[in-house]
Amino acid sequence: ASAAGIVLTLAMGILFTYDPSGVKKIPESVAVKHQENRIIFLADGSKVVLSDGSRLNYPSSFDGKEKREVYLEGQAFFDIQHNAKKPFIVHTGNLQTIVLGTAFNIKAMPDDTEITVSVVRGKVKVTDRNKVLGVITPNQEIKYNKQKDNSEMKVIYDPHYLDWKANDLLLDNVTVT
Repeated sequence: ASAAGIVLTLAMGILFTYDPSGVKKIPESVAVKHQENRIIFLADGSKVVLSDGSRLNYPSSFDGKEKREVYLEGQAFFDIQHNAKKPFIVHTGNLQTIVLGTAFNIKAMPDDTEITVSVVRGKVKVTDRNKVLGVITPNQEIKYNKQKDNSEMKVIYDPHYLDWKANDLLLDNVTVT
């Protein structure tokens, strides 16, 4: 427990002192295959905590693009930098989660029948290929059933739904000074 506390303290210190200008280019795909989470700093300053067994595909830069688009398989917590001119879109199977600046969690494990989008701060719009499933705000979630192709929007009553983020953490592309 004390080791986890030290790692979490170090990670939080890095989050608050991170300078994107001093970090080399980010790879275009990260997969977490071990039993730890990974923090990824995107080129626009957004932060992603990627869960064990998950994969995130993203460009090394969003320059010259109209949208900031990433592709998630698994679970990740996103803390997105606001940019009204370039919406941030997370693709997970048939769903798209569209944000401008917010913090939210997506759970879309390959073997699960549901994709869950939960908002911590801000607002996101969740769509499938044909329609808007809903717009959710803090402490709300949308659960989308992949097999039945239907969704349900509800209030989050479980205070532990983000506890997975406290597991072991691997920092990627971060210089500690």
